[in-house]
Amino acid sequence: DNQTISDFITISSECQADTIPGMALNLSNSGDYASIPSLNINTNSISMSAWIKPNIILPEYTGFIMHHDVGAGINIRQNMELGYHWPGGNWGWNSGLFIQVDKWSHVALVVCPDSITVYLNGIYSSHVVAPDSVNFNSSTDIGSYHGWASRNFSGEIDEVCIWNKAISQNEIREQMHLTKIPSSDLDLIAYYQFNRNEGMITDRANIFHAEMNDNKLMRLIQRNLYCYCTGQDHPLLHFHDNPTAILCFYSTYRWLR
Repeated sequence: DNQTISDFITISSECQADTIPGMALNLSNSGDYASIPSLNINTNSISMSAWIKPNIILPEYTGFIMHHDVGAGINIRQNMELGYHWPGGNWGWNSGLFIQVDKWSHVALVVCPDSITVYLNGIYSSHVVAPDSVNFNSSTDIGSYHGWASRNFSGEIDEVCIWNKAISQNEIREQMHLTKIPSSDLDLIAYYQFNRNEGMITDRANIFHAEMNDNKLMRLIQRNLYCYCTGQDHPLLHFHDNPTAILCFYSTYRWLR
């Protein structure tokens, strides 16, 4: 027998990853940054990535994703050159990769026992060095270095990912234009899409939910696709995680941006 029951509500999961990019975290004021809690790992084999769109020439050593206490993560150097901080590394190293203002860029950091590599839009620059292991037993910041106002990111950040391993160049290039599927990637230990309008910043891969510094209001902004043909932003198109569709579409548009 069939029965129709009315006035029921639908409950959706806040923990599952969204299949569309949606919104981005908008940081514009001093002290605007998000804090990820302890990741409970001690490692010198880790990867971090994000899409960023700075709206100014950023101060030197502005943090994108950075351990709050130790100073380990990915940042910017003088003249918008992509860089890193890491114990046992060299914060003065020159990557030769430069980020543009008011343009979406994909940035990544891959730390291995014998090197540290940064990526800008899939292009890499590698520093041969023996990095120390870092204990991520306290907060990691999104958009700041040590919470210093002088090194605070200004602009939009999205699709923040942290892996508990050193991912490959192929993995970065193949995944940078796709929303992630955490259930298919168990090394993805933290994933922030910034699509929740209020409250905590949901970790779509784990339980490391982030919060805005000093309980500040989280400001989100709708993201657009960027068309290389016209040079204009286009309304966001709703794709699912279908690599074939993305690759076909990417011949004209840049996915997510």
